[in-house]
Amino acid sequence: MKKTLLLEPAISLYIFAYSLITPLKQQYVYKRIWEETTNSTFIAQDNMSHCELNQSNPTYAKQKEVQEKASLFAMKTDLCGAIFSILVAFVLVANGDRYGRKISLVLPLVGSLTSSVFLFVMSDLSLPLYLFFVFSLIGGLFGDLATFLGGAFSFIVDCCETQKQKTIRIAVVDLIFGFTSGFAGLVSGYILKEMDFMWTFAMISLFHIVNIFYVIFCLDETVKVSAIQTQSWREGLKNTLSGVYMFFKSSSCKKRILIILLLCTFMTYLFTVFGALSLYVLYELNAPLCWNAIYIGYGSAVSTSVSVTGFLGIVFLSQYLRDSYLVFIGIFSYIGGSIMAAFANTTLLMMLGKFHLVKFKDDGKLF
Repeated sequence: MKKTLLLEPAISLYIFAYSLITPLKQQYVYKRIWEETTNSTFIAQDNMSHCELNQSNPTYAKQKEVQEKASLFAMKTDLCGAIFSILVAFVLVANGDRYGRKISLVLPLVGSLTSSVFLFVMSDLSLPLYLFFVFSLIGGLFGDLATFLGGAFSFIVDCCETQKQKTIRIAVVDLIFGFTSGFAGLVSGYILKEMDFMWTFAMISLFHIVNIFYVIFCLDETVKVSAIQTQSWREGLKNTLSGVYMFFKSSSCKKRILIILLLCTFMTYLFTVFGALSLYVLYELNAPLCWNAIYIGYGSAVSTSVSVTGFLGIVFLSQYLRDSYLVFIGIFSYIGGSIMAAFANTTLLMMLGKFHLVKFKDDGKLF
């Protein structure tokens, strides 16, 4: 079977599945906590969620209690997976030259498949919610999004011979990310309405199975691993850590400080953006917005598809401004979007806030 170096189909399918499951799992957690807290069935109407606007109504207080419990639960599970995924991504992507690039693609896909199957079983059997930490831990131990994208960009760079080819293919991946994730957010509400949580998770599992088959059997390896390069994972980890140590040791004091500041800034950005994803869904479900699954999908689509225009803006402004200025523009744009979303009491204001929240995603890549 002749293999290909075309990675874009695998990226598209992975981003679609990832962007589809992200808002759905938060809605599933909210639904379960609502039912456990209020001893009543969660009702999602066509025009709004099960949402009480009258603050004097006892249901409003229960609604706030559910929102608080769901937000704390989401924060704990997200942190549980994020810490491990960063460490795994660091080790796997850094050792891609020794073990090949495909391992950084296959492992996150296997982790995502395991997690989606677990969610399918959980929604079918109504398993205890604390097992949700298993979902987050599995995704983190297998690398999750950080490892997949790191391996994907390394794979694409290996396929390019000139800097122009690298720029074009990375730009194409960025556009695929925006369009695919936007489309996934747009249809997520409609899919949930027609298929419910259980069968939606089953469909996402099928996507990951197809993707694993494509990467293993159809995608060629860009790094030819020889017997000389093969070594144990312990030796690979030791070489990676020693390489980082020697890099800092041989650098000047000014350069070390600059690198540390950039890493801290980028890590803060990741925790802020990915940590806020679940909180936005929980905020949108309750008063004053009272969005249902379809509107949440619209919001997710705005948050991701507008990254296409953000990328075009970066391409234009980079001709006139230094990278540091572009980063500052992105930071202040993100702050403005966060403030607008915090005080948004209408659908229009929330959509505008999500539009501003997107711009730093492209700017952050400058790090």
